[in-house]
Amino acid sequence: MTLLALRAQSKLELLRFLRNVRALFFTLLVPIGYYLIFSYGFGNTHDLQLHFGIAMAGFGTLGVSLGTLGSRLAQERQLGWLRLLQTTPLTPLTYFVAKVIATFSMAGLTIIGVLTVALLEGLRVDNYWALVTSALILWGGSLPFIALAFVIGSWTDAETGYVVSIGVYLVLGYLGGLLQPLQFMPSVLQDVARWLPSTHYFLLALRPLQAASSGSALEDVLILLVYTLLFTALAIWSYRRAGTADR
Repeated sequence: MTLLALRAQSKLELLRFLRNVRALFFTLLVPIGYYLIFSYGFGNTHDLQLHFGIAMAGFGTLGVSLGTLGSRLAQERQLGWLRLLQTTPLTPLTYFVAKVIATFSMAGLTIIGVLTVALLEGLRVDNYWALVTSALILWGGSLPFIALAFVIGSWTDAETGYVVSIGVYLVLGYLGGLLQPLQFMPSVLQDVARWLPSTHYFLLALRPLQAASSGSALEDVLILLVYTLLFTALAIWSYRRAGTADR
């Protein structure tokens, strides 16, 4: 894997994201729209506005990974991209790393976009460094969901990949407290949410703003790390399995 090839492929993947109307809809317009609805309808306090701002920025990063990348990977795998790579100088490793870089970059742009709109619409922040820290946590914490998108892409085809990706995206968004505060959910769903990566992703991002109300930062980090390692290992195994099956 050469740096020149990786740079060119990463740029290409990012441009594909930006030219995809559906991707931009899920990653920017949906979370921004939800923020405006929530903030005008319910966010009449400082704490709620912060909650909705971080929640929608996090929801946007889930959209980048699960709403877009997962279905695209399933489509490309079914079209035979992995087999095609064997006839080109581009290695599978460069191909996959470029997708991670492009998705990670798009997640960062989404976080900036959502929080910028929130600030322009009147979001008040007592400590802007804390907001920057929360944004960086949202950015770095998107890695397990990128890995999960690779798992979905390796196990689904072009027809079901989009449905599965959107389904997982919405379930993790809702149960993770991004679309509805955890304390308003039934106790059964709260118990389930405690073990989901999206819950700890959101709670960890809230902590610099002193808005998280349960658990500890160490618990959040450890659970996200475990999910990242688990999804990464499963993605590597799945694609090796798919590559063997295609031969």
